[in-house]
Amino acid sequence: MRSFGLLTDEELKNSPSRQDGLSAAVTHEYSRSSCSFIGKIADRLKLRLISKSTALVFFHRFFARQSFASHDRWVVAMTCVFLASKVEEDIRKLKEVIVAGHKVKTGKELDDKSDMYKRLVDKVLVCERILLHTLSFDVSVEHPHNDSLRYVKEVGGGSDLKQTAWNFLNDSLNTKLCLCYTAQQIAA
Repeated sequence: MRSFGLLTDEELKNSPSRQDGLSAAVTHEYSRSSCSFIGKIADRLKLRLISKSTALVFFHRFFARQSFASHDRWVVAMTCVFLASKVEEDIRKLKEVIVAGHKVKTGKELDDKSDMYKRLVDKVLVCERILLHTLSFDVSVEHPHNDSLRYVKEVGGGSDLKQTAWNFLNDSLNTKLCLCYTAQQIAA
């Protein structure tokens, strides 16, 4: 049983970010660019798809309960990648995540002896505690990919349908669909 329940349209419309005065357009753009950032970090770190997917779900769940106005979304995104890599046993060191995140965000290398690096370490470690608390320590995530492949097989779908379904599922991770529907509903 998930402790993070599904959200209604009304709950999404009245998110903490919206309550803090951020427009729907701004929250959408923050979410879109942050998901892209997570994807680029995951690719740079050569994380498995499940780790990347879990990081994106963590991010969406976090900002369903917290406001963009109160948290640095880039730090939250790096924290989601770091935590997801541990949860999915695709572990990357905090140093690797921070260096990759900084490179993706700024295009510049980050010296792990610099004050900036030390500040980011502190921020991510504090954020990890906030993330875990916000998620109610529920770090289990069901993904729709396997169910979708099973459904495609059941209906006798070929490789084109399988690839289309897979692409849809990957694209859906950049949206709030995971907050409104179960993995099985998304797969169907």
